[in-house]
Amino acid sequence: MLLRCGLFAILTPQLFLRSSDSFDLVPRGRTSFNELSVGQIAQRSGLAVSALHFYEANGLITSTRNSGNQRRYTRETLRRVAFIRASQRVGIPLADIRDALDGLPDQRTPTPEDWQHLSNT
Repeated sequence: MLLRCGLFAILTPQLFLRSSDSFDLVPRGRTSFNELSVGQIAQRSGLAVSALHFYEANGLITSTRNSGNQRRYTRETLRRVAFIRASQRVGIPLADIRDALDGLPDQRTPTPEDWQHLSNT
């Protein structure tokens, strides 16, 4: 706010305090740091939600359901989606991509060695 006082102008700061989701420890729509909604995966990967549903229906990615019956994906799904997209760009059929992804571990994040082994096959 600007106050004019004779020849001088006085600036007074104005504070607009409000709560924000950006400071939450666990952002709205996530039940933990390792679980993402289908919309969050879509936003981060640049894919449509329907494409993610298609990938899931074809066994390329997996999800769990929360108590509200909403899909939840692990953060590792982002790497799998990136792998799927890169593989599709070079012309690898989805069936071959699924077979390759079946060789990766389900219960943990694939290590660089896992990805190296996959690239050698």
